[in-house]
Amino acid sequence: MTLDLLHHASPDRLLGLLSEGAATSEPTWGDADYPAIWLHQLNLPLVTIVSESDKSFDPGEVGSIAALLREAKPTADLVHLVTRYAKAQTLRDDGELPAEVARVLYFLCVWVGRYRCEQRLSSLSDARLLEGLRWSVARPWLDAATRERVTGMIQQIA
Repeated sequence: MTLDLLHHASPDRLLGLLSEGAATSEPTWGDADYPAIWLHQLNLPLVTIVSESDKSFDPGEVGSIAALLREAKPTADLVHLVTRYAKAQTLRDDGELPAEVARVLYFLCVWVGRYRCEQRLSSLSDARLLEGLRWSVARPWLDAATRERVTGMIQQIA
């Protein structure tokens, strides 16, 4: 009897039945989650984002993403690794990070690569990088230390 109903149901009705209970497009994280996610990301050990293809690095030298961003002259390869990780996270709908958090990390790493490692890790112009850093510093969930660091980055470019 049930199969008979399926054979006679309209395509719209079947689509409606299949959609019921399906996942919604509601965001995984709320604004209140961002401060903790950002701080967690900063304290993330670099070894957790090193893929098999990147095993030539020793991320243990630096330890965390925050330590890498604080380094006066960090290893360009490690900065590039984190830049690639952040960019990949901004492009994924199912990423480990909210896209906003990944974007802030990306802009910070591009700046560190350009101004501390003296390498262009991105094709972003200085104007676009400046725009990205200004956008980053305006995130209400950014911690005070990072906000101060980004403000200094902006001053160096401007």
